[in-house]
Amino acid sequence: MKKLALVSTIAAALMLGACSTASDAGTAMVDGMKSAGSAVVDGAKTAGGAVVDGAKAAGGAVVDGAKATGSAVSSGVETVKDAMMGTSTQTISYVCTASGKKANVQAAYTFNGEKPQLATVILDGKVLATNLTVDSAYLDGVQFSDSKNVWTLSENITPSTVAKVVPVMYTLKGDQADTIVAKHCELAPVKK
Repeated sequence: MKKLALVSTIAAALMLGACSTASDAGTAMVDGMKSAGSAVVDGAKTAGGAVVDGAKAAGGAVVDGAKATGSAVSSGVETVKDAMMGTSTQTISYVCTASGKKANVQAAYTFNGEKPQLATVILDGKVLATNLTVDSAYLDGVQFSDSKNVWTLSENITPSTVAKVVPVMYTLKGDQADTIVAKHCELAPVKK
């Protein structure tokens, strides 16, 4: 495009030169060459600016693409890891003291890989709470809770240790005071 402008300018200068006197032809030729030179310089500036702007945009796109790819890869790794480790549920039976007498308690624990996520607690066939989540602030074992229920175990659990860990108690939060619903728990004897 720039070469065409240069050729057109030179051709126009030559035509003007042919139609005028020798001094006019020289002036016209010089003016034509100045115009052509300006067109080339302006074109180079525009092209250079476009290259710089393009490089900036491409660089930003590369950085943004790298960030997006990094996030996608990281997310994908977690998804693959979760799929490999899998989500599992284990139900464990306990015998606890409730209202002064022995009661059967079952807890179903959901794990994501090795990490406990949820617990559902059942006392003598009655569901006390479902989908209690791990309280990450609790550090003396593991505690599952919601706004009114708390199921506390003596230590952290994994799918391989859950059948060996004893619950401490099940508590119902109250406005004035909390109520201990089940305590002094033991693992229920395994029926053979």
